[in-house]
Amino acid sequence: MVQKVNFNNLTGDTLTVGNTVITGTGVTVSGSPLSGGSGGATQYANTSQLPKQDLTFGEFALIGNTLFITNGVGWYSVALINQSPSLSISVSDISLGTDGNTIDFTYTATDPDGPEPTVSVELIGANSAQANVTLYTANSTVTVENLSATDYSANIVLTATDGIDQTFGTVTLNVSYFSAVWPETVLSIGTSSTDGLGNITFIDRSTNAHPASTSGTPIQTAFHPYLDSWSNQFDSSSRLTWTGTGTIGTGDFTAEAWVKFSDLTADWRTIICQRAGAAAGGDQWVLGVHKTGYLYWYSTALHLTSSAGLITLDQWYHVAVSRSGTNMYLFIDGVLVHSVTNSHNLTYGNIIINANDNGTEAGNCFISNARLTIG
Repeated sequence: MVQKVNFNNLTGDTLTVGNTVITGTGVTVSGSPLSGGSGGATQYANTSQLPKQDLTFGEFALIGNTLFITNGVGWYSVALINQSPSLSISVSDISLGTDGNTIDFTYTATDPDGPEPTVSVELIGANSAQANVTLYTANSTVTVENLSATDYSANIVLTATDGIDQTFGTVTLNVSYFSAVWPETVLSIGTSSTDGLGNITFIDRSTNAHPASTSGTPIQTAFHPYLDSWSNQFDSSSRLTWTGTGTIGTGDFTAEAWVKFSDLTADWRTIICQRAGAAAGGDQWVLGVHKTGYLYWYSTALHLTSSAGLITLDQWYHVAVSRSGTNMYLFIDGVLVHSVTNSHNLTYGNIIINANDNGTEAGNCFISNARLTIG
């Protein structure tokens, strides 16, 4: 705001300008501020209305979005430049909440010629309403919560504005949920539909995408112990028995199963065994788990054990004992946990699942795909 101030006699009255106090007599203030509100500039419709005389150096005028200043003789236009704000999103900092239902990421918004811009956020997508998005300006964080869709997809759009210009940033969010056992998954294999659903093509659909090759003619099916209701549930009074008999001999064999234990309170827990009615001349045997969590194989002439603590409650494991040539191997989830040289003669008869021959060593568990393979 510009005014003309005349001082007649500098005694008596006072005039305060900012932090300066001027004392005088007959201090008068003449002229009037250029109208135009707090901006301190008079607004005119066009340049022809600009004053041509009695101009005071430093006065302002505004026509549309153009600012003019006078040097007391004529008018000069002043360019009004507003630089756009900048917005960056820290995609590398995207994090998933511990409950698996919250996603956070941060952003940075600045304005090169003004204060921090105003930032807003919105979700755009077919199922964007199936989540809540919140913008926390205090720590420049965006939180997406309550992802109710099984396969959630949406675009999160951030807008930074200084009141004139605005800048946008977008994060495309795609969420898919895996099963609860996904952290323990080492290899994920699916079948391809390009071969007429013949289950011939093996594909690693994990993020590793390792190539899969076959030897012989393996066949994959849609059944595995992670499917609902596709395993046998046992308690301490239940078991399965197969009464056929035969001889393993001294050759190759594998005894295996998928297991998940609900308790391990008993000292010994049988998974699969041949403990009674054996054919003459062969050792009896058992594959089981001890309450301390080690896998064991026991036969009349041989005892193999893994380290303790490898088997825990409420986890699916693939366990196996295998002999190839004269070497015996013990496996948990395909990992070798013990090996020894052995060529004892073995037999099979009265194969029992989840108990030994007198009904003990049984408990609460799930067993799937228990199998004895000879050869």
